[in-house]
Amino acid sequence: MKIWTELSETLRITSLLAILLIVAIHYHSQPFPGTYTGNYLVQEFIHNILGRAAVPVFSLMSGLLFFQGPTFNLSVLVSKLKNRINTILLPTLFITLLIWFYDQFPNLIVCLLYTSD
Repeated sequence: MKIWTELSETLRITSLLAILLIVAIHYHSQPFPGTYTGNYLVQEFIHNILGRAAVPVFSLMSGLLFFQGPTFNLSVLVSKLKNRINTILLPTLFITLLIWFYDQFPNLIVCLLYTSD
C-alpha cells in the first residue's frame, strides 16, 4: 500500500494526538467533588469521551503505518517484528526486570551500592 506524503503526515499527527489522549486517560487530578464543577466536567470529557475514543484510533493508525510500504511480504514482516522487539520489547522487559528486582530485593541493592566504596 503506497500512500502519499500529505496523508502520511496526517496519519502521524492523528497518531500523536491519539497518544496524547491515551496519556490523558491515565491522568485525572480531581475526584468527583459532589457537584459538577467546570474543571471536573472538562476532565471527564477529555478523560472518558475523547480519550476512550483515542484507543481504537491509535490502534488503527499504528496498524496502518506498520503495514505501510511499497511491498509487504514475509521478510519485511520479520524485519519489522525484529525492529519492534529491539526497540520496544527488550527495553520494556529490561525496565520491568529492574523494577521487579528492586521490589524483591531492596536491601540487597542498598548493600551493593554502599559496599562498593
